Amino acid sequence: MHNRLKTFFGFAACAAVMLAGTTGIRPALAADSDVTIGFAAASTGWPWYVSFIKSFNDGAAKHSWKTVVLSANGDVPTQLNQIRDLVAKKVNYLVVGPIDGSAVIPGLKAAKEGRRPVRDGDSRAR
Repeated sequence: MHNRLKTFFGFAACAAVMLAGTTGIRPALAADSDVTIGFAAASTGWPWYVSFIKSFNDGAAKHSWKTVVLSANGDVPTQLNQIRDLVAKKVNYLVVGPIDGSAVIPGLKAAKEGRRPVRDGDSRAR
């Protein structure tokens, strides 16, 4: 499972969220079918995100993983709240396509405190 998660996130993060230089991903503690990946998208209506979300969901489905995709519709405070909500829901992994890399830092800190691995699409969001 660890290798499949690394492969999935490596592809998703690099190809779709354009994230380079990521570190390894810890394996989920549950069985494959119990893996849930949360995605806090800047918007689900932007053409690029529509394509990415389809690939994201299709890739997860190949491994029987669940996804939770949330759209901030371009609103930074909404996205920050959605990141916090995904952490509270205890998703196994979190992918963030930040609207503003600096503005989501509090949400990423909450994910770190909640021990949720995160992949973000903005190097400022670390």
